[in-house]
Amino acid sequence: FPTTPVIGCCYPPKISRAKEAGAVDYLTKPVTRAALARVLGTFEQPVRRVLIADDDPDACTLLTLLIHAINQSIDVTTVGGGEQALAAMRAQPYDLVLLDVVMPETDGWQVLAAMQEDKALRDIAVVMVSAQDPGDHPMASRMMGYTMGEGLSPRRFLECASIFSALML
Repeated sequence: FPTTPVIGCCYPPKISRAKEAGAVDYLTKPVTRAALARVLGTFEQPVRRVLIADDDPDACTLLTLLIHAINQSIDVTTVGGGEQALAAMRAQPYDLVLLDVVMPETDGWQVLAAMQEDKALRDIAVVMVSAQDPGDHPMASRMMGYTMGEGLSPRRFLECASIFSALML
């Protein structure tokens, strides 16, 4: 349609922010057995000890059940928050941490930041787990483009931008 404006935005995939912060993967709740098995299967060495950090006890129980359905020999520890996760990781080694993003006081992003600053913790594999967007704020596009037919004049571009802006408010 030559007179229909097309608007394009660029949103990074969830995994990119998590990897930039130091995580190896990102799982969206509700986590499936297949998704968790895929993650557990990506490691060269067998995963023997897993720490689950989530303020929702039901989520901890479900993840524990899924892990044991995949491999009953995996030792699973659960904690209810970010500070407890950091303390548990400092107390004993873990092969993998399943880290909830949204937790009160110390969230998953803060835990990852603390881990990156601690030589003893920075090499522990972390998979972010959340029903939320992997940001502490809504996703935002750093780029937006408009096009229409054979192009937009500056005047038409500003009209489209104005209309789009009014729709977004």
